[in-house]
Amino acid sequence: MKQNQRTFSTLIMVHLFVLLTLAACAGVEPDQKQPAAPPEVKSTDATEISAEEITGPRGLDIVLDGSSIEAFDKSLEKVKKTGSEGDYAALENALDYLLLYEIGAQGDRAKLASRLDGMTGQEILKKVSLRRN
Repeated sequence: MKQNQRTFSTLIMVHLFVLLTLAACAGVEPDQKQPAAPPEVKSTDATEISAEEITGPRGLDIVLDGSSIEAFDKSLEKVKKTGSEGDYAALENALDYLLLYEIGAQGDRAKLASRLDGMTGQEILKKVSLRRN
């Protein structure tokens, strides 16, 4: 029994030593928070991002313009340029889902765009999330 206790104590000490060593190597105390780096501005084509896109809403916070399919696609392009690839992919998946299951859209992308007019990407993702659950 004493041998088991000694082995257990030794294992605990080794684990503590490893954890403390890793924490020291990380150079950051667990309670310290480092400021997040600003997101990188991505460009998908040769067009430059305007000052409004840099200072205004970014990524999924951009309000989509569903007044026409062209305006909707332009809004989506802004989301793509200023947001992360993962967020944009999630939004595209949500739009595909709504194109299939949104009764009012009837599979028509222009109708879907008009139904989503004025919504942000975040709101669309939330809408789809509520429907799927």
